[in-house]
Amino acid sequence: MGLANVQFSLPHFERLHSHLTTHNERCRNMHLRATVPKSKPAQMLHLHAVYASGDAQISGMISGYGVFCEYQLLLVRGQPQMRAPTEEGDAQEIERIQRRFFREMMRRVDLEQTSDLDHKINRTEGQLYLRRQHGGMSPDHELCVDVIESGALDRRFVAQLAPWNLALYLGPPQGPRSPRRPRP
Repeated sequence: MGLANVQFSLPHFERLHSHLTTHNERCRNMHLRATVPKSKPAQMLHLHAVYASGDAQISGMISGYGVFCEYQLLLVRGQPQMRAPTEEGDAQEIERIQRRFFREMMRRVDLEQTSDLDHKINRTEGQLYLRRQHGGMSPDHELCVDVIESGALDRRFVAQLAPWNLALYLGPPQGPRSPRRPRP
């Protein structure tokens, strides 16, 4: 088992790649967050960063307590192929990531492509989140150093934040934020 076994059809690859390169052209990325099921408040399992690294390549990393995965989804002779050179951590968690990978990735694309942003956005105080940020975040930033030292994220994941135009932040102390509304 593992991420290399995840199957993408050509239309799904093209849809994902197109989304990454057009939804926010300057950043060319997407991010996801997995939490411990049924935990209140939600506790992070891992963060997942995705980046369109070429015309026919998507790169990604998943990192959290005790897990680190690196993968490339690329077109080889016109067919999508998943490669996962690094899968470290608990075998059950990696299997869980593999089972949910395709569904969660496409669900996130659907969510970002809809103009209806009235879904509830919860941010838990002290929890780690990713956001798009042109220029990304330096691995020397105090928060980056802290999450590496605590074991919350792998140094290889944190090192890709700046090149992939992503930044870490902690959930706000005031609790859930109101949803963003599209501008008219």
